Amino acid sequence: MPDEEIFAVQERAVGGLLALPGVTGVGVGGRVRAGRPTGELVLKVYVERKRPVAELNPDEVLPTEIEGYGVDVGEAGYAVDFGNPPPAPPVPGARLMGPTDWDTEKKRPLTGGRQCQGDVQGAGLGTLGGLLVDPNENVPNKDRTKVYALTNLHVLQDRDENTGALKHDAVEGTTRVGQSENFDSSTKCCSHLFGTHVKGFRDAVADCAAIKVDGGQTWRAEIEQIGPVRGIAVPLTAADAQSHTYQLRKRGAVTLLTGGVVDSINTHVLSKDGTPAGITRTNVIVMTPNPNRDVRQGQTLFAADHGDSGSLVVNDKSEVVGLLFGGTAALDAQGHALPIINAHLLPINDILSKITGAGVPVTVATTQVNGEEYTVPGGQPVAAPAPPRELMPSGYSGLVSYEEVIGRVGRDLEASVAGRVLVELWLAHHDEMLELVDRNRRVMIAWHRGGGPAIMQILLRMAADPEQLMPATINGEPPLARIERITTVLHAHASPPLRDALDRARAVLPDPALLTYEQFLAALAARAAPART
Repeated sequence: MPDEEIFAVQERAVGGLLALPGVTGVGVGGRVRAGRPTGELVLKVYVERKRPVAELNPDEVLPTEIEGYGVDVGEAGYAVDFGNPPPAPPVPGARLMGPTDWDTEKKRPLTGGRQCQGDVQGAGLGTLGGLLVDPNENVPNKDRTKVYALTNLHVLQDRDENTGALKHDAVEGTTRVGQSENFDSSTKCCSHLFGTHVKGFRDAVADCAAIKVDGGQTWRAEIEQIGPVRGIAVPLTAADAQSHTYQLRKRGAVTLLTGGVVDSINTHVLSKDGTPAGITRTNVIVMTPNPNRDVRQGQTLFAADHGDSGSLVVNDKSEVVGLLFGGTAALDAQGHALPIINAHLLPINDILSKITGAGVPVTVATTQVNGEEYTVPGGQPVAAPAPPRELMPSGYSGLVSYEEVIGRVGRDLEASVAGRVLVELWLAHHDEMLELVDRNRRVMIAWHRGGGPAIMQILLRMAADPEQLMPATINGEPPLARIERITTVLHAHASPPLRDALDRARAVLPDPALLTYEQFLAALAARAAPART
């Protein structure tokens, strides 16, 4: 049968079906019985929780067929946007990923499937899905001046968790976006910012944001763990959903690489408590996860989760099918953990048409070459200032840049539990610490008189030169004593969260005097992380 026929039947029936208690969505797909597809094309009706007919009122019983098409009932919660990473501890059910597994690493060149964050007050974390280019630039990827990163607009917004009301919004042409987070630095050596938000929508058709990538940034037309993006998929048909064998893959910042199949297309989905407020979507592709032997009886199987918003979803040919924006809620109104958490996608052609129609022509960046790196012309990365000459590491050269040394320190600290405490102090509180050092006179004096800049430069020398030792004294005082002096003043003017982070850092920091860099790392690795207050 032509797709238009069953879509017309769906359109006539959807209003009445969504009005029934517990119905959360209506789409077109294939019937599934006892976990196996039958090959029958049906109307897919999703309910919050299946109940025996004996427990239902007569007006709550779903029809078995509508205008000659069967009705297949599946269990799925209300639709939610997958913005921020999930809370910890997790809700009942098994999240196969924990906070230590999330993809929080800064990665260059830019690729799809990595964490990103907008420079918006209260903005959460999501996924940079992939790269877009201007189709009117008929040049090789390496020569393209107009390159864009793609995610969801709701990733760049701050909304009320309960009502979906907008609190802080991204501003086109102004809001900066970072990967993996929105951290910037005065020297730009450690900045995570890579581009500016230029066009975005969050309506009945699309939830998307295009971020123009800065000149000088490197990128690949790839998705982490998937590889090169090879094209745009032919739009899905009812037959693709009917077979229940159309394979999909996505790579998100939280659940990383997951796979599934198309369960339904043209799906009308309901959100709970008006989230997103006032928006009803009718073009949703529902992806149900593939079986996973690591998920035990009574646990929940996830296709995606909070923090995966913005992921590009591809088929088994690595062609882009859609942009993931959310999925079904992990719990129903009774607190019942659903056995399967589906992912919701918006067709990629709808996304591209929406952005292009608003004056920013885009298409998906593709390549047939694995690992090929490109640089956006028109700018150069801002170089970090060199250390003072008297503190220049003996091993420092053009082959080992100042930025590379800083990057090495970050990676090495991440290798131990205690090291991650120090990294966490910086990542979570760098804005407040820099503000105190720059603007609070007492902290500024303690930092400079206590030898803070000298200690930092010596640590960088140690990272670049394996023979360099931390001196026994700095201006006549042991380095640990000077660190304690600086920390005490900083602690006195810090917010409660920063004080807690400083206490945790002081508890793991070994005495660095007369240690090489490798010895310092070993001493740090021997420390246990203190409990949080």
